[in-house]
Amino acid sequence: MLDSVATSSGQVFRFDVDSLYEAYAERFGPHPKVSKENQGLVGRVKRALSWIARAKNLSDARSDIGTDLQGEFIGLWISFNALYGSAKKLRRDEWMEIDSYLGKIVQVDGDDLLVHTVLKCCKKKVGNILKDEFLWGEYWETEDKISGIRKELNSRLSDCYDQEGNAKTEFLLKTLFGRIYFLRNMKFHGNTTDRRSPIKDSLRDAVEVLDSLTRSFVLIMVRKAKPGDWNPLPFPWKDSPQHPSH
Repeated sequence: MLDSVATSSGQVFRFDVDSLYEAYAERFGPHPKVSKENQGLVGRVKRALSWIARAKNLSDARSDIGTDLQGEFIGLWISFNALYGSAKKLRRDEWMEIDSYLGKIVQVDGDDLLVHTVLKCCKKKVGNILKDEFLWGEYWETEDKISGIRKELNSRLSDCYDQEGNAKTEFLLKTLFGRIYFLRNMKFHGNTTDRRSPIKDSLRDAVEVLDSLTRSFVLIMVRKAKPGDWNPLPFPWKDSPQHPSH
């Protein structure tokens, strides 16, 4: 996974776990004062950081206890879920929540082009995930040949990595997460075995890419997100401003 990137403008962004916690403390304070307005932002980032750190611990332990890619993937998905999830009364279809969040994070990122840069740095692994037909809904849902689908997708993706522009970045990001979400559903719903699976290589790539992207999302939210632009926090902690009054 990536710990830092330099954008085309020369700006360097660090998002190793320690740097993310430092950025969080610099923006919100070491012990953030939570209000009804900012809890949706502060709480999401705080929760996401804790699960990124958990996944990192598993990654660091790979050489000692063997590879637990499943555990890393689960921890990273929970971290990402902490960022996009909504309170029950506001919740929509889950993919709609993800789609909306990804569009929003690209918009907040704006001219920094951090998301674009991370995708470009992970180009090979992103490409591997996108090419894995086992992660295509169309592969399982249609009897038709998918050569036409593959050709159309490749033509649309071909220039997304190299051309800077939020519309292209958003399309690539959403297409990628569509595949990772499919992988998530296969794993979470018991549609693969623990060790042997035709998507094992994609799982390894997804762990690396999801880790780098989720860290970049956290950094974007810490640096640039406005507190009032985020929905209330799901399940706010007791005695916090957004917790039910009873």
